[in-house]
Amino acid sequence: MNKIVTKATQCFAAFACSVSVLFVVAPALAQDKIVIKFGWSATDGPQDPYAVGARAFKERVEKATGGRLDVQMYPNRQLGDEKPLVEGMRLGTVDAGIITNAVLAQIEPSLQLNDLPFMFANEEQRARTSMGPSARNSAPTWRRRA
Repeated sequence: MNKIVTKATQCFAAFACSVSVLFVVAPALAQDKIVIKFGWSATDGPQDPYAVGARAFKERVEKATGGRLDVQMYPNRQLGDEKPLVEGMRLGTVDAGIITNAVLAQIEPSLQLNDLPFMFANEEQRARTSMGPSARNSAPTWRRRA
């Protein structure tokens, strides 16, 4: 069960990261080439889950934009630990990052719900809840706190 909660946290972090990139990049899309500074606190090893996710993110973003977005990856806390990454995103010095739920819940307390053990019976229930109406209803709260 702990594996499901961890997976849910990773999925949410990836989702939050993707959404943050959209808000950061949207005004700059008129430019020729845009550099996205993408950081995370773990290693960039071939088996590290953050690195695997970051490489997949880079590949998909660059492919989807025809290379107009250049995702530059900064693993190993090069841009700071998770809290400084969030602060950098708020200031505009960092464009995106992989942030765990523990840090995000300090900004948006409703996210603490994701940390409750045995919250979801299975992955399907977690996905329905995370992508359903309750998740969409929290979006306005995120915008106010960002």
